[in-house]
Amino acid sequence: MATGEVRVVAGPDQDDALIAEIYAIQQATHAESPDPMDLLPLPQEMAMRRIQDEHYRWLTILVRNEAGTLMGLADCSLLEGMDVLQCAVRVLAPHRRQGVGRRLVAEAARIARAEGRQLLQGSTLDNFQPAQAFCDHLGAKAGLAIRNSRLDLQAIDAAELQGWVDAAQQQSCSLLWLDNQTPEQWLSEVTNVMRVMNTAPTGELESADVPWSEALVKANEEYFAQMGLERWACYIRDDHTGHLVGMHDVLLWSRETLAIQNTAVAPSHRGRGLGKWLKAAMILRVRRERPEGRWMVTLNAHSNAGMLAINDQLGFAPTDPGLVAWQVRVAELPDGLGT
Repeated sequence: MATGEVRVVAGPDQDDALIAEIYAIQQATHAESPDPMDLLPLPQEMAMRRIQDEHYRWLTILVRNEAGTLMGLADCSLLEGMDVLQCAVRVLAPHRRQGVGRRLVAEAARIARAEGRQLLQGSTLDNFQPAQAFCDHLGAKAGLAIRNSRLDLQAIDAAELQGWVDAAQQQSCSLLWLDNQTPEQWLSEVTNVMRVMNTAPTGELESADVPWSEALVKANEEYFAQMGLERWACYIRDDHTGHLVGMHDVLLWSRETLAIQNTAVAPSHRGRGLGKWLKAAMILRVRRERPEGRWMVTLNAHSNAGMLAINDQLGFAPTDPGLVAWQVRVAELPDGLGT
């Protein structure tokens, strides 16, 4: 069993030196089984970790050995109104199988109980056996298989995508662009369409609906702004009712990579090509306004057949590794984890 200090540091209290230590562990574990999503540059990572408001809190659990070396960490996030503590555990390879991960999870469980959270949830890369074995040891259950996909923006057929846009525009709907932070007059409509994301498949995860409100939408958008990330967002407006019935947004993650955040179409308007319209319009805009962009990346549940079908038609290709989302009830964790 590893010995040494266990410490919890809230996001706003993480200084530059500590975040640099954390970032070094992220780089080391990322290199073992690379995710197609690049890590954020260090300055943006520093900004992200220090963001905290009444809706969202970030805590990092640190385990050091007696020499003061950081052996592992767990990043924990709490969204108000949810029964879940999200937990991402990273342990450096030389310090594995020494109880570091168990001590991190034991402290995460203590925080969850103090916060009245019943569930711990997290994800592993589906090809990274040490992480999957650790989840099994904890009694965690695999709840959702997730496909990682990537589109080569330089290889798309722009004429075909324009055809999708032209066909969809015949349906008494219009496209509305509201980049970065939503104007006040659209907040109510944007909040309503964001709630559609709660209809996405969650597999066996015991996930309550995200409590989207106008305040949470504003906080979410401010979060990306403080990280220095530009966000492009397009919406579909039903011209008969004036209501928004679909949305799609991406983050300009790096010079070459754009990351899809959300895609949603109201159930009453599905099967009409509106999802294809949203994605095609976004890709065409990227080609026009950000020609240096090479990749668009996205995560989708393997069970989300409708969205995967659109992505496949667009040319998104599965990339390794995928993800597995896990969960365990705090009350069902093994006894003596932190000893």
